[in-house]
Amino acid sequence: MPMWGGPWGGHWYGFWWLMPLFWVVVIAVVIAVVLRNTGGRGRDVSQELAAMRRDIQELKEEVRKMREEGKGAGT
Repeated sequence: MPMWGGPWGGHWYGFWWLMPLFWVVVIAVVIAVVLRNTGGRGRDVSQELAAMRRDIQELKEEVRKMREEGKGAGT
């Protein structure tokens, strides 16, 4: 007779399948988070990076133009 559940088994006796299912779900969530954070989306990430690079280049050009305009005004 096991000392943790008595002669009738523990209170989880009929729900033994919940723990493996729980851990499968936990592992699936961890894998999804890792893939999302490491760029596992493939082409979407490269398109986002290209758009961000274009935006940064446009901002640099605007700053350069503003500086040139400021120098010409005597400031």
